[in-house]
Amino acid sequence: MASLTCLLEISSGEEVASGSERGKNLTAIMESGQLVPLATVLDLLAEAMIKKLSGSKGFLIDGYPREVAQGEEFEKAIAPCKHILYFEVSDETMTSRLLKRAETSGRADDNVDTIKKRLVTFHQHSEPVIKAYA
Repeated sequence: MASLTCLLEISSGEEVASGSERGKNLTAIMESGQLVPLATVLDLLAEAMIKKLSGSKGFLIDGYPREVAQGEEFEKAIAPCKHILYFEVSDETMTSRLLKRAETSGRADDNVDTIKKRLVTFHQHSEPVIKAYA
């Protein structure tokens, strides 16, 4: 999608995959099924956007915002949000896709127990976001 729309995709997964100390801390948070603290997410996004600013016509930020406060703080600190893209998918389908991703991702949080926790967190925090941006 990014190449079709001339948008650059940004994902915190890049930091996790880097093996940095911050990446390891992010992994521990995600393995517990919790959300990464807002200040950390904003720092990651700002750093990634600055690195990719040259030649960009915009950004597609994967999995963000996950809470209403994240969206509000992002708009205050970085830039206004123009669009939210949301795909409505059942928990069963999401679980199946994440387990399939686990076959090649090497992500420690792609397992049944953590996925269940993450889905609970997703519903608690993301559904208000969907309503706020609808």
